[in-house]
Amino acid sequence: MVGDVTSQGAAEGIARVFGGLSGRADPARSVSAVGPAARRAHPGAGPQGPTPTRVVVTGGGAGAAIGGLGPDVADLEALRVGFVAARAIGRRLDAALRGHMPGAGARVEAFVAPSQVRRGLGAMVVQGALAQGSWAGAQRAHSALVRELLRIAQDGLGADEVAGATAAAAQDAAQRLGSRVYWASVLATSALYGHDPEDLARAQGAYRAITPDQVNRRLREWLRPGSLGGVIYGPAAETGAAVGGGV
Repeated sequence: MVGDVTSQGAAEGIARVFGGLSGRADPARSVSAVGPAARRAHPGAGPQGPTPTRVVVTGGGAGAAIGGLGPDVADLEALRVGFVAARAIGRRLDAALRGHMPGAGARVEAFVAPSQVRRGLGAMVVQGALAQGSWAGAQRAHSALVRELLRIAQDGLGADEVAGATAAAAQDAAQRLGSRVYWASVLATSALYGHDPEDLARAQGAYRAITPDQVNRRLREWLRPGSLGGVIYGPAAETGAAVGGGV
């Protein structure tokens, strides 16, 4: 993956990596061939690091993306739990990264992406972008995101965090009910994954009914250390080496 990395691009890349896996990241598939300068700059990247990680050259942006197995997108309950979890994780990690890197203009988004490889499988993706990033900053962002994700997997999200995320998801669902685009997406999703359109339309109540126990049980399944993988990306001028391979 060479070029500007957007959150959607990172999501698609990680979804492709994890779409063919059954629960564990394969370092041979998850690590790019990188030059010695990039290796020196990022000693934690690669098979020896705590998380299989790719180093990617971009047109100028810098940051990190971490992905893990996510909900089966054919399982509506799991998918909704995944959306709620992503909201709560995004808020927690956004605050953590801003605190860890003051002045870097850090921004975190988290979302669920459908697999590009295996029908039904999803990936949970966290993307941390730096407004004025460097390779050193991207490495720090990667370390901070992995650390926080593993902490969440171990300790879970708090009841207040889940309540805030479910309320926001329910509000979004209520606002979409009057949109023709929303109903078109309901029908498309129903046709693609076999969901009942009426179940899809009852999203507001379904989101409000999601509990912290549901969310944390799923996160323990999805965010296992062996199923996480990452991307560290930065400007080509700082690497001093060509990067081969891609997500």
